[in-house]
Amino acid sequence: MWPWLGQSAYEKLRSRHGLNRAEWLVLSSLADEPQCFAAAAKVAVARSLCESLGEASIDECKAAVAACIQKQYAFVIDDTSLAFIHDLLVREPGIGPIEPIPEFGAVDLTPRGGELYLVVEREFAERPPREEREFERVITTASSARYFLSEDAALKTVAELRRESRTVSVLGPRLTKPFCSRWWELHPAAYRIEVVRREDDTSFGQ
Repeated sequence: MWPWLGQSAYEKLRSRHGLNRAEWLVLSSLADEPQCFAAAAKVAVARSLCESLGEASIDECKAAVAACIQKQYAFVIDDTSLAFIHDLLVREPGIGPIEPIPEFGAVDLTPRGGELYLVVEREFAERPPREEREFERVITTASSARYFLSEDAALKTVAELRRESRTVSVLGPRLTKPFCSRWWELHPAAYRIEVVRREDDTSFGQ
C-alpha cells in the first residue's frame, strides 16, 4: 500500500520536493507497477478516490504524467530505455529483479523517480517499516522463494509457515548477495527462504 497523504503532508511535499498532489499520485502508482501510457492518468485518478481530499481530475493527472516525464521522474519504455535498464542491471548485478521488467510502451519510474519515491515514502509512510516487507518469486505451483530485508522478519515467517499443516518444507533464512526487488530498487542484501507447499493449497501465493 502506498503512503496516504493529507493536506499538511502535500504542503510539505510541494515545499520539500516540488511535487503537487497529482504528480505524487502518478509517481506512487508507477512505484506500485508500470502503467500503459493511456491508463497512467486514469490510475492516478482512481488512486485519488482513496484519499480524504477528494477526486483529482483527469486533466490534472494527464498534466502530472507529462510533468513527471518532463522532470525525468518517469519515462516511456522504448528501445532506448529498455537498453538503459538492461545495462543498469548488468552494471549493478544482484538477484532479481523480482518484479518483471516493464513492457514496451509502458510508463515507468526512472531511477531518479524511484529514488524520490523512496525518500517520500520514508518521510510520510503509514506502512510497515521497509525491513518488514517481503518479496515473493513463484518457482512452481507448489514452491516459491521469499526475500526479506531483515533476518527477524524472515525468521518470523519461517515460524508461521512451519505451523501451517500444508507446508511441506521451509529452508532458510539464508543471507543473499545484493537483491533487486524492482529494477530501480537495489538492496545491499536480503534473507531468502524457500517454501514448498502441497499443490492443493488454494491460498498459495496470496
